Amino acid sequence: CWIFFRAADLQIAMQFLDQIRYHFTFTNSFAFVQNYKIAVIMIGIGFLIHLIPDSWADKFIEKQKSYSIIYFVIVTFLFLFLYSYFKNTQSVMPIYLQF
Repeated sequence: CWIFFRAADLQIAMQFLDQIRYHFTFTNSFAFVQNYKIAVIMIGIGFLIHLIPDSWADKFIEKQKSYSIIYFVIVTFLFLFLYSYFKNTQSVMPIYLQF
């Protein structure tokens, strides 16, 4: 488990596991969702995409074969824009790594 590799010694790792096991609450979950709104939305969208039946995905792929090159250029630039947006955002060190 990464907890044991990250901790300086076994006592700190056990303290971390104790915090998770006995003192974990959802009291700050609303604040977490507000601060990481985009990430939570993307996780939700990814979850919903995994629920799409395979037959729908196959139909969508077949439909795309008739699209023009402009469609693929727009999709590619949209992907590059989103990738650069999320790549350039300032990384936040999670609280569990600050022990």
